[in-house]
Amino acid sequence: MTNYPMKKIKFLSLFALMFFGSFKGQNFCARLFSRQSEIVSTLLILEAGGEGKIGMEAVLNVLNNRAKGDVERWEREALRKRQFSAFNRHTIHGLPLYVLINKAKRHEKWDLATQIVFDCSRGELKDFTHGSDHYYATWVKRIPYWAKSMDKTIKIGNHQFLKSN
Repeated sequence: MTNYPMKKIKFLSLFALMFFGSFKGQNFCARLFSRQSEIVSTLLILEAGGEGKIGMEAVLNVLNNRAKGDVERWEREALRKRQFSAFNRHTIHGLPLYVLINKAKRHEKWDLATQIVFDCSRGELKDFTHGSDHYYATWVKRIPYWAKSMDKTIKIGNHQFLKSN
């Protein structure tokens, strides 16, 4: 057996804990880096902070479905232009991302949003949106053009969830 220095063993143990953590059941999420966690939590707050836990979980389901369950793609999916209206001020208009993150951190449900992300990292988030990969606010005057060709799956709070054909 190779004699590893204690410092290296501690580093490798910490690395394994961070990236592999404890997995339960059907896990489609893994531990997130701090920046990714902040971006996803910000998305949940800005898109569905007023909808409570179930609304924020549904938004996370959509993000995960768009990323095909690959956590490494979450940040890229969340920050794609015109994908999530909460980030349009950043992705289209150039507002620094930290401004949106700081705004979200001041929201009364920030801790809940980060807990939802953490729970997901342990595989404890069920997809109750039936595979939805899009949603829109039901208070809009006209249904978005892109939603007309999709199948409605579930309505949660002020959001209609849809699945691409």
